[in-house]
Amino acid sequence: MTIERLAVAFVAAGFEEAQFWRLTLRAYRRWMRGAEERRRQVLLHHAEATRAGSLLGEEAYRSWVAAVRGAETRLPEEALGGVLARAGAQIEQISLAEALGKMGAPAEAPMSAELE
Repeated sequence: MTIERLAVAFVAAGFEEAQFWRLTLRAYRRWMRGAEERRRQVLLHHAEATRAGSLLGEEAYRSWVAAVRGAETRLPEEALGGVLARAGAQIEQISLAEALGKMGAPAEAPMSAELE
């Protein structure tokens, strides 16, 4: 990789180009590993927020957001509504009998007390 490409990757990771020219190769690698780890953490945080939003009702989700605000809020609450609406629009809606059929269970399977 050329020095110019290394500089471009450094800037793309969110760092100032002037910092690049003062780094040793070892420091460059450490900074870039740190940037990759930050990026991975952000993606995991977004996935966590999306999962929480899809499993929780509005009140429970708001409580979850309040609980994690002390840490970094994973995905802004304002953005999550749009994400979930788009995801929900793509989900196929089927009846319980159809779902049981897809799972290989008889369509007339008895309902458990939890589902009633």
